[in-house]
Amino acid sequence: MSYEVNEPILNSPFDEPLMKLNQPFIELAYTLENSMSAKDIFHQSVCIAIEKDGWNITHDPLYLKVNDVEFYIDLGAERLIAAEKSGQKIALEIKSFLGASEVTEFHLALGQILNYRLALKQEQPERILYLAIPQDTYEDFFSRQFIQNAVAEYKIKLLIFNSLKQEVVLWKE
Repeated sequence: MSYEVNEPILNSPFDEPLMKLNQPFIELAYTLENSMSAKDIFHQSVCIAIEKDGWNITHDPLYLKVNDVEFYIDLGAERLIAAEKSGQKIALEIKSFLGASEVTEFHLALGQILNYRLALKQEQPERILYLAIPQDTYEDFFSRQFIQNAVAEYKIKLLIFNSLKQEVVLWKE
């Protein structure tokens, strides 16, 4: 997909060369803006990572309806442990934290997690909700004391994944 700017922004002789130089960044921003609402940039990496970890994806996305409110959680999965044990069921909300502000991204993720957890409690109480985040985000942003306090206060379960290796690094309860 190509995104073109038809009118020069500054009306200077440098506009055209600058637009050509910035074209890849404009296209990336356009693509991210128009596709991130549907699926997070790390969606496929998380799918592969949890399948490698022994999980079977059952819903992509996991749809819930509570009264007249609809929810679309990124993934639903289950793991069959042993024939004599019941299967574990999880739901994953995947976040990249690649926006301009990690704090704003965290506020949005926290709100989603709290609402999704309430919806799951009412509709699928056997399913445990996890926030899936990249390993570098966990090490850099989630290491901050306030963020750790918020995760503990709101009892947020985390799935930390390596997006390059497409592997689960840590399940944090």
